[in-house]
Order: sequence, then C-alpha cells, then structure tokens
Amino acid sequence: MLRLRVTEGDPTMALLRPGRSLRLIGPDGTQRVVRIHGIGATSGRARADRLERLREIDVVVSAADGEAVRIGWTAEPAG
Repeated sequence: MLRLRVTEGDPTMALLRPGRSLRLIGPDGTQRVVRIHGIGATSGRARADRLERLREIDVVVSAADGEAVRIGWTAEPAG
C-alpha cells in the first residue's frame, strides 16, 4: 500500500481507479510502473471531496519486481 500525497495539480479519483497504472520515480531517477488494485480503507472512505480536502489517499498496488518504494519517490499517471 502506498500513501500518495498531492504536491501539485488537482488529481481526480478517476486517475486512481483500480486497473490504472502509476509511474513511480525515485530520487535517483529510477522509474517503475505499478498497477493500482484498489483504494485503501485505512483512512476512511475515499471520495473526491476527501482527496481535495486532505490532499492524500492510500492505494493498494502491485509491481512485478516487488522492490520497496521509499519516502521521496514521486508518482504520476503512466500513459
């Protein structure tokens, strides 16, 4: 599970829907693509107004390589 924090722009819930992909970029420039499997329920029900207000959301993801993602990585829609 990843906690995504919005640092710029106004993402929509449609971009974070299960089945969508995210490109993760590490501080050293390393890139990985992960697929979103679902929205985490640890912080309550995920809704667009909550994303706008809190500017963060938890997503459940998977990646083929299984390498850990650490603090400092950024995420953007992948294609």
